[in-house]
Amino acid sequence: MQEIMNASCNSATLGSGRDQVSRIMYSKLIVSSVSRIENSTLFTSFKSRMNQLISYQDSINSLQVQTENISKTSKTFEWMKTIGLNSNMNEKYLWHGTKPEFVNTIAEHGFDERVANLNGLFGAGIYFAEYCSKSDQYCTPDHSNEFTLLLCRVVMGRQIHFTKQVMNNQRRPPEISGSNNRVYDSVIGQSNTSTNSYREFIVYDKCQCYPEFIIKYKRQ
Repeated sequence: MQEIMNASCNSATLGSGRDQVSRIMYSKLIVSSVSRIENSTLFTSFKSRMNQLISYQDSINSLQVQTENISKTSKTFEWMKTIGLNSNMNEKYLWHGTKPEFVNTIAEHGFDERVANLNGLFGAGIYFAEYCSKSDQYCTPDHSNEFTLLLCRVVMGRQIHFTKQVMNNQRRPPEISGSNNRVYDSVIGQSNTSTNSYREFIVYDKCQCYPEFIIKYKRQ
């Protein structure tokens, strides 16, 4: 896990960024412990949602809607190639940073888009990152001065809406033109295109993400 964090960490941005909670400077994220979540209810819902997206894909192919495979767009996905994820449906491991008081709730009940903030850059979705250094910006310390990241399975689907424009006040992805009001499966947004800016991966259905690993770490 330390190697995975190292591979997906842009140390140049640690301690900075629009969403950084703390302004203390540090240069490393050091893993303290890793726990795997075994929640059959959440995982069954996740797999069911993936199968639903697969059936949607079959029905929309006749419309010749452009589909995407995001494996080719980032070197941070290289380590996932041998894990057995459904690459055709863009199933990925992505990071989510959170506060310590929310970890047990997420592990037990999963994410909940109903409590997401409509004022988020891309609406009231569940946000993930390909770089742990991005998700670290949202983390706060626990009583042991450790921080928590969740490494989650996320199915982005094949119809992904890429945008550089903010999408405030949205509760679902945009509609696909000519698809009888069918919406995109997910959104990848990057409102800031500066050198050290990050892409954000957003789903609007809690069943499209499964929190699998809890990583406790320290900043150094």
